[in-house]
Amino acid sequence: VIVGTGWGTFTQAVIDERSGISIVLSCEYGEMVVARLRLRGIVGNVAVSVDGRTTATQTSWEDGVLVVVFEEPITLSQHSKLELMAEK
Repeated sequence: VIVGTGWGTFTQAVIDERSGISIVLSCEYGEMVVARLRLRGIVGNVAVSVDGRTTATQTSWEDGVLVVVFEEPITLSQHSKLELMAEK
């Protein structure tokens, strides 16, 4: 993932058939400001945290795509991680 003020990685992995999916956006250099995410392949609820702290979000569905909107845009600095645990 490359943005004007930094870059990082995006990973999405199936934990297991019961637990669901783990999604991680991490900042490797600079800063990344995130106001919303659009995710395919998610069908249930999501829990969102930044560096282990729960983060307030609003979720909705648009044409089968999960839209996660942060109540306040978050800034990921170097080595920060945005983590989503989602039902499959």
